[in-house]
Amino acid sequence: MTDRYGPNPNGPKLSKIRADFNKLRIAVRQEGTPEIQEAWDKVERWLGHVYQESEK
Repeated sequence: MTDRYGPNPNGPKLSKIRADFNKLRIAVRQEGTPEIQEAWDKVERWLGHVYQESEK
């Protein structure tokens, strides 16, 4: 198993992707409009699933 995303051996590290998502999550919660927060809620529920699939 690799710690990188995708088939490219030079692809981004999963830890970098997680860090970027966490920064986005914080920004949405602190500064996002209610509509943006609602949209994020709908997307965020899938992130755990995406990470699990990419780590297989």
